[in-house]
Amino acid sequence: MVLNNSPLPSARMRERVRQAAAQLGYVPNRMAQRLKRGRSFTLGVLMPYCGDSHVATLLDALSVEASKFNFQLEIYFHRWSVREEDRALQSLGESRAEGIFLSGSRSDYRQVPILESLRRQRIPIVGLMRQAIPEFSASIVVDRFGGATQLGQHLAELGHRKIDYLESIGNREAVEVLPMGVQQILDGLQEGANRHSPGSEITMFPTNPDLLLSRQDVEEHGLSSQSVSDLADRFIEDYLGSRSAATAVVTFHSTLAWKLLAALTSQHRRCPEDISIACFNGDGRGAVGAVPLTAAEYSVDIMAQKGMATMLKAIAGQKCPPEIKIPTKLITRHSSKHIR
Repeated sequence: MVLNNSPLPSARMRERVRQAAAQLGYVPNRMAQRLKRGRSFTLGVLMPYCGDSHVATLLDALSVEASKFNFQLEIYFHRWSVREEDRALQSLGESRAEGIFLSGSRSDYRQVPILESLRRQRIPIVGLMRQAIPEFSASIVVDRFGGATQLGQHLAELGHRKIDYLESIGNREAVEVLPMGVQQILDGLQEGANRHSPGSEITMFPTNPDLLLSRQDVEEHGLSSQSVSDLADRFIEDYLGSRSAATAVVTFHSTLAWKLLAALTSQHRRCPEDISIACFNGDGRGAVGAVPLTAAEYSVDIMAQKGMATMLKAIAGQKCPPEIKIPTKLITRHSSKHIR
């Protein structure tokens, strides 16, 4: 009772117990406590890797929210490998996690055996950062279409008629069949640009398939944050070598925008004088750097708060909306300007 901070023991008894625990080096057995209570107070989190600044920021925000409700996080990384993802999900099921936050490696979660096992254990899954997935209890997603619409309209109002979208894609299969989230951004950019300038040209620059691993190769080797960063460097090099006539570029995250800025500088080209750059941004870093970035910004803290609130509902057996969108807000900075 004393070690669980019960107010019932007297002050003298609490002091005696604490002294005895200190002398014995006693540490409570959390596993035994979980068995007795029938609860683990653990939430699993499964992400691609921790090297991405957005992932690190989101993990930090989730840990703050979880601690408010006395939950601990058990964190795994799948490196875009389905095999590693399934292994982590199985481990979380075996450790009796009460719920799982998942930014997964798959685009299709139909007929995934481990999900059926988790459902039987009544362990809910809340998706993060991806589109709504019916097999999950709920999905917390960034409003990609809304943010892209804001960016497209802003750039069109500045006089840009040719806008390129850059997103380095990680495997060959995803190049062949464009992910839904990427299509949402392209549609949003077109919608926003057409509101001001009908007929604006939105083009996605494709990743060179020769640079990419197949899904089977990813299964064998995984994709580390360093390999993804190296791929992005090659991708930017190829893009600038294409001599695109676009006067503005949109990237999905600030890291790719910064890589583009660095490459432009090495070619003695200027932003925004020679080309405007805008991006999506969720960790507040768009404002830093030599060229602060125009961005469709969203709050990682709100994502974590809504994710935790949704998880608590799912754990309690309450029905959750299948998709909860995190809104974006257009922040204009120095990286975009009117065409002369």
